[in-house]
Amino acid sequence: MVGRRFGRSAAPLALLLLSVISGCDQGPKRNYIYGRVTLDGQPLDFGSITFVPDPTGPKASGIIEQGHYQIEAVRGPLTGGKLVEIRAPRYPADEPMPATKADKMRQLAVAPEALPQRYNAKTELRATVTEDGPNEFNFELQSE
Repeated sequence: MVGRRFGRSAAPLALLLLSVISGCDQGPKRNYIYGRVTLDGQPLDFGSITFVPDPTGPKASGIIEQGHYQIEAVRGPLTGGKLVEIRAPRYPADEPMPATKADKMRQLAVAPEALPQRYNAKTELRATVTEDGPNEFNFELQSE
């Protein structure tokens, strides 16, 4: 008798648990984004790009190499309006440009900023990420 009573009450409980568990991995959808970045008409050699939610939410960042960037959906931005910050290191004129990506990343962290603040700290750049895309954002920057 105990087994029968447990069997009846366990079925709805199991269905409830299954529906809760299956919905756990569903959160806000992140999006794949890509594009080009030029400075004075030339591809930006190396830098970073960050999509900052406006007003709040998780940031999404990527690396710019030879004027191109892409951020996979797993790390991409949520849908909606974004502020865009682009940074590039100013390499010392008397030193060769770093050869490896790791050296360039270190330079990005410590070197002075090569771009005007209107593209990073006081950005004027905006993008709207949509769920159905395509989410291609190209930025034509000017040094002056």
